[in-house]
Amino acid sequence: MSHKIINPSTSVPPANAAGSTGYDYTIGPQQTLPNSSAQSVASTLAGTRSVYHESLHPGAHGAHVSVAAYAFLFQEMVSQARNASKTVSEIELRLHRHGYHIGLRLLELLKFRSSVTPGSGRSFFHKSGGPAATAGDAVGGAGSAPSGAGAGGAGSIGTAQDESLSSSITTMKRRDLRLLEVLQFVHGPVWLYLFDRASDDLVKSSERENEYMIIDNTPSITRFISSTNVQCDFFVCGIIEGVLDLASFPCTVTAHSVPEDKFDRRVVFVIRFDQEVLEREALRF
Repeated sequence: MSHKIINPSTSVPPANAAGSTGYDYTIGPQQTLPNSSAQSVASTLAGTRSVYHESLHPGAHGAHVSVAAYAFLFQEMVSQARNASKTVSEIELRLHRHGYHIGLRLLELLKFRSSVTPGSGRSFFHKSGGPAATAGDAVGGAGSAPSGAGAGGAGSIGTAQDESLSSSITTMKRRDLRLLEVLQFVHGPVWLYLFDRASDDLVKSSERENEYMIIDNTPSITRFISSTNVQCDFFVCGIIEGVLDLASFPCTVTAHSVPEDKFDRRVVFVIRFDQEVLEREALRF
């Protein structure tokens, strides 16, 4: 009896029938859904959008967020940190960590948006979404592509956005290299982006060379929080520390309640830079 060796086929067979399961070693793993054809699965995955599909253009989104939504989200964040912690310092540490991750992303985002040429919004949205398209139509959501366009329509809009946005940037803003420059960046653009206004003051300590203070007379983030033994402004401390760490100015930021006659919720954010920052500042400048 002859034994004939059968070699595995390297050709790609036709798509499996709807609802079929199993693993084909000649193709590899495939993602399928019950009672769904391969074409419908592909179109579903291609049409899925996330935050990474949204535009980075400064005029692509609304400039403000509802105060009620902002307060509700922060309240849930504080509640979650309180339930998962045993001490007050642990609650503040968790809030600090949440803010720190925001600060890491905020520096790059604001520097990128500040590099966009002023007045480029009209041409940007004209190219990406058509003359009558609004910011929401041109950027994201299920309604960004016209009816019947499918995944291809959404992809073409995204490509047009990338091209038009890159054409609106002539030169990227340089990174802040001096200590005072990066502090003014936090005092101004960062505070303006977060709270729609600059902080009330930026002060250098008269006692320590590595210590600076950002003063906020009316902190927005604790507007609806009654006075407790937990300093919820440590969330903002994390944002400040994340921005400065990514800018290569390692530091430690703490929050202190220093009420005055007219401002009973006044908060002072104390920034203490590492010694290496002062040494670098002295050598470079």
